[in-house]
Amino acid sequence: MSRGSGQGQRGRPRILLFSHGNSFDRGLDKDPESQMKIRQTAITQLLLNHDGVYRWEAVLCLLGMQPLPMLQSRKRALRDLVATIEEKFAQR
Repeated sequence: MSRGSGQGQRGRPRILLFSHGNSFDRGLDKDPESQMKIRQTAITQLLLNHDGVYRWEAVLCLLGMQPLPMLQSRKRALRDLVATIEEKFAQR
């Protein structure tokens, strides 16, 4: 199956976000500053939104339970880690 056929495995439509000829894609190759900013944003968003602590907090909230202090401590540690990462990226 060719890359540009638009069909994935088992005939499912395949979504192509970037093609090899995409000018956005080529522009990023030549712009390390933008690459670094995208990387920083991805890392900080992961830490602030996608750590398991947030899912666990949502489950506790649905059950009407208060989270233990350790949960708040974990969230604080994640925020501190994000601040450290932002400082490191700012120094570059």
